[in-house]
Amino acid sequence: MRKRILPFIMVMLMIFTALPISASASTLYYGKAINSGETYTDTSFEMWCWYGNETFTNNGTVNISNGFTLGYQASFVNNSEFTFTGSNSTFGVSSGCSFQNNGTARISGCYNLGLEDSFVNTGTLYLSDISNFNVSGVVNAPRYLDGKRVQLLDIYYSGVGILHELTPEEMEEAFQHHLAERNKEKTA
Repeated sequence: MRKRILPFIMVMLMIFTALPISASASTLYYGKAINSGETYTDTSFEMWCWYGNETFTNNGTVNISNGFTLGYQASFVNNSEFTFTGSNSTFGVSSGCSFQNNGTARISGCYNLGLEDSFVNTGTLYLSDISNFNVSGVVNAPRYLDGKRVQLLDIYYSGVGILHELTPEEMEEAFQHHLAERNKEKTA
């Protein structure tokens, strides 16, 4: 009997080591924190929290190079440097999940940027080379300067050609000219 079991065990071990085991890597991220000075790099990030809310906190540097998905009660908090560089891949924050950016987040190379529920930006956000936007839950949080509530928005352009950036005074003059022209059209 022992002689028949040993080949069976050897065959089973070969099968399990030769074939990839399909399991969710989500549990690797539950309650995980990247500390200041640490770097976490992965080709894909999928976090699904079927048994309650879990949070991945980045206080260091996180680099993801292919797919990014937060599903079912998963939360990602970026307090430092986050970079996602996809190659025709998806960056998705599903309903019931959240991505909180308090640091610097760079998201580029997405085929689809899907932000269904809660994407809150209180830091700096760079978006580039994104084919499809499906966003319904994005908040660019306000800040208070001199006691006044303001929402800062920086727009960065990339392209070919010469771009003449207007000074604030020139921008105000152009806006006032536009308002005057619009009022002329209304009264005419």
